[in-house]
Amino acid sequence: MNKNIAISLLVISAIAVVGVGGTISYFSDTEANVGNVIAAGIVDISIAPGGDTVSLPAKITDMKPCKTEYVTINVTNEENSNPVDVWKHIDNVETEENGITEPEQKWYDANPGQAPKNDIDTVIEYDMTVNGEVVIDVNDGITLDNIESYYIYLGRLEPCETMEVIQSYHMKGDTENWAQSDKVTFDMEFLAQQIGAPAPTNNLDFVNIGDPINEAGKDRMMAGWSNTVWPGGAGTWGGGDDGTIRTVSAGDDDTYKTTYQSEPPATNDVDFATIDVDFGAGSNWLYIRHLDGQADGAGNDDAFKVYVNDVAIATYLDQYSTETWVTSKFDTTGYTGIQTVKIELLGGHWSGYATWGQLGISWMKTLPL
Repeated sequence: MNKNIAISLLVISAIAVVGVGGTISYFSDTEANVGNVIAAGIVDISIAPGGDTVSLPAKITDMKPCKTEYVTINVTNEENSNPVDVWKHIDNVETEENGITEPEQKWYDANPGQAPKNDIDTVIEYDMTVNGEVVIDVNDGITLDNIESYYIYLGRLEPCETMEVIQSYHMKGDTENWAQSDKVTFDMEFLAQQIGAPAPTNNLDFVNIGDPINEAGKDRMMAGWSNTVWPGGAGTWGGGDDGTIRTVSAGDDDTYKTTYQSEPPATNDVDFATIDVDFGAGSNWLYIRHLDGQADGAGNDDAFKVYVNDVAIATYLDQYSTETWVTSKFDTTGYTGIQTVKIELLGGHWSGYATWGQLGISWMKTLPL
């Protein structure tokens, strides 16, 4: 402390004594740190054709029943510091009659009273993989008509990372001559969001079990899941799927696992876990990616029952004797908005339960009928 500051303090002290009964001042000190900057971060992705595909925008010609065309797009996170969540949606689907050919006219003649059909979007089926993982399966029955405007979660892109999005467009085999020369146009949009941002509206829900950030999306509630996220270097778990797996029932050493009993209490404990899932405005398929592991005892270790708001909707029975990842689809017609999904373990505890728990779940998602 230099001499000038000491003098100043003395003066202040004197004034404080004289001013008793009035306003009392307090010593303080302020240090300046100049030149601070708050800069907005960057969310920036780019798309480009990938592999041996048509150029962008995609133009598929000479489509016919049973024909499949592939469009591959590479999505790159151009930012070198911020990871992003990536969504895709198909929008602005428009169909055009595009003239009536002679075979098409014969079809109309054979179907008197049939108004001109220009809904070719209803017979163009759609599926998609991201980095080799199935997001929409060819057997899901998704068409350009019923997928329009839904946002589909593709996954997370780390800085400078690229994801390969392969889409296929397939005309249904039973499409008749009314579709000849008809045309459909549509937009593909890829949306990147900063981590933790609210999901876009009208989205198809996807929750990556074991990824805390994704699990927290939509303010969803979870209960009963294992605290441990597998595989984490322990066990093979059928190849580990996406590497973030929780079990519906946890072993004895997983002290953070909540153990439930059936209501009303049954003879044996019934293990289950719950999670809130968004069924959107009418997303009526619920998909669960689960591990059907090695059979043990009765051979039904990984059987489970699915509930929505405590109403049982389906049962899965153990099918495999080796570790096999299965994507099961359940009809959830009539459910909209955020609902509580419960997965209940049906099989008895296997011999390795105390160490590994039981019934590994990788992810869950909803899709429209």
